Amino acid sequence: MESKFLISHDDDIKNSRFNLLLSAYLFLAVIAFGTIGYIVLEDWNFVDSLYMTVVTVSTVGFGEVHPLSPVGRLFTVFLIIFGVGVVAYGIANLAESLFQRQMSFFSPFLKQARTIAKMENHIIICGYGKMGRATIEALLDDDFYNVVLVEKSQAKIDLIDPAHKVPHIVGDATLEHVLQQAGITKARSLVATLDTDADNLFLVLTARSMNSSLKIIARSESDVNRTKFIQAGATKTVSPYAAGAQRVFSLLTASGMNDLTEAIQSDKKVKFKVDTLEIEDGDQFAGKTFAAARLREVLGGLVVAIRRADGSMMFTPQSSTVMHPGDNLYIMKFSERS
Repeated sequence: MESKFLISHDDDIKNSRFNLLLSAYLFLAVIAFGTIGYIVLEDWNFVDSLYMTVVTVSTVGFGEVHPLSPVGRLFTVFLIIFGVGVVAYGIANLAESLFQRQMSFFSPFLKQARTIAKMENHIIICGYGKMGRATIEALLDDDFYNVVLVEKSQAKIDLIDPAHKVPHIVGDATLEHVLQQAGITKARSLVATLDTDADNLFLVLTARSMNSSLKIIARSESDVNRTKFIQAGATKTVSPYAAGAQRVFSLLTASGMNDLTEAIQSDKKVKFKVDTLEIEDGDQFAGKTFAAARLREVLGGLVVAIRRADGSMMFTPQSSTVMHPGDNLYIMKFSERS
């Protein structure tokens, strides 16, 4: 639908240019016709005939250059009707051309606004710094996710790879009306990666007040602020320094796990993700063992852990493990990229 809109808009611009050019030709034709008519019918010179034609067509009402004969007056009546019609047609086409030029400037913004308005269950990334950029690139690598970027700096927006075609909003992510434009009430998650902890904390407070079920991941410069973010409404916090330190530690102590992770990330044909499934009362899996439920066949993945209703974790559950209401299953899935 959007591509049809753009094609239609381009056609409108071409038609507008054609009509404007046609108006110019018709106006010149009227001037030439009137000038020749006065020369032939009234035997006036070229300058007087041209002047009388322009005055008549423009309807300024300066009066006759010379007294007109009856035939000349009839000719003038015809020239007024025809000439005023041509001038009105030209003015209308000029106005349309100016309108189309304005539309050609605003149409990308209108298209983007419509795209965002139609989104549901999407992810809002607030801030296009190093972490925000890396998050977007990782999400775009998986076609399953729809992403909207909110960034107040146009200079940073201009750094986006045009091939990514990321829907974006230029504005302050801490403002309610900006988050509303990003579709926060219909979003599944929000990632707060603004420049400072203070900005991210205020963003978390605002976002949580607008969508109580939203999953919010907040970037925190300091581990000291983690509790404040959780109290403000963040679901999880991420510290780039702590994550970097943990990565270095794992490289030093768990080379096998890192080799596997890097192999998965480098293979562009394979998608890897971990989903969660909550067991509810009356669920088809409630009260059943893993073997009886045939989870691997039904879910298309491997259950690597269970979080029990009391918060305790069970890793590598066995085929005899029974699932209960309130349990959360962590399912590891591999699939080929389309």
